[in-house]
Amino acid sequence: MRVEVFKQVVRSMVRHKIRTPLVAVGVAGIGKTESVKNVASELNIPCSVLRLGSMQDVGDLLGMMQVTKFSDGTEVSVYAPPSWYKTIQNGGILFMDELNRTKPQLQDAAMQLLDQGKFNDFVLPENVIIIGAMNPSTDEYDVNEQDIALVDRFVAVPVRNEVDDVLSFAISNNWDSDVLDLIAYGGHDLVLNGKIKLPPKKFTARGLRQLNDFMPVIREVPDASVDIVVGCVGPDGFEKWKFREIFKKVPTAAQYFANPDKYNVKSFELPEQMVLISRIVKHIVDKKQVTNDDKKVFTNFCVQLSDPVFSTLLRIASSSDETGRKVCRAIDWIADKNLHAKASKILGLINSK
Repeated sequence: MRVEVFKQVVRSMVRHKIRTPLVAVGVAGIGKTESVKNVASELNIPCSVLRLGSMQDVGDLLGMMQVTKFSDGTEVSVYAPPSWYKTIQNGGILFMDELNRTKPQLQDAAMQLLDQGKFNDFVLPENVIIIGAMNPSTDEYDVNEQDIALVDRFVAVPVRNEVDDVLSFAISNNWDSDVLDLIAYGGHDLVLNGKIKLPPKKFTARGLRQLNDFMPVIREVPDASVDIVVGCVGPDGFEKWKFREIFKKVPTAAQYFANPDKYNVKSFELPEQMVLISRIVKHIVDKKQVTNDDKKVFTNFCVQLSDPVFSTLLRIASSSDETGRKVCRAIDWIADKNLHAKASKILGLINSK
């Protein structure tokens, strides 16, 4: 994504208080840091910058030790809140720069911030968002290999710049007119983009949670949607996401329950049945009152499901959470005796494992 789109994403993250960290990956000097600081200034919120690449050990994050004296005379040594934390202790942006130059002895601390939103006794408030930055490895720029567990804690997106972005930034910040002329005349030789290799991301449940967290941003900044989806669920997940046009062919639960005869569930492809299953389950969980007509529609729905999809429904029913309990009660609505007996048998086998 271009820098201007990246700034829109950061603004949206602040607006929606997105807790999943976002990491911008792009060549040095394209304006990643300045973009984040500019957004913080626009929104009149504090921004604390951690330059992890220049830190030598955990002590650089912890700050100064101080002695606290209690009323009974007991003295305890504790760390005073470091300046980076005091800046954002009431909200703002934590910018973790040079994330892939973090020394090995600091990676645990970085992971704690990215994963838990805390470090030692310093807990980030709910209205702090975390933005990071990484530069790709080049002949002139050495980076440390990132632990896969660390990579899994954030959403990495490529960020690039174009000459017009640089020129716009320079004009907005009242740069000298001679410098503006140089950008306009010689901008085609500016080193703005390079080969960007994103940290490897797999299609995991954590990635799906991150994607769910970012959905308000994706809807608000559609130009960033592809990069964010890939950053959340990786290339494999994105391949599935590309086929979401299929989702639109599947009725919502409300549409199905209102007019079940309109839809021949047996003719649905297996992925389409799976999508409908998820919608029906959510409908059942959310509905406060169930009518006899609802129970008849649910029976008809289950009768038409393929065996693999029906088994998925039963596995959901066998879970011990509230969703599982409600779906399990729904299984009892099935009026078809043969199907009900089959469901009971499969549930018994699932629960015996």
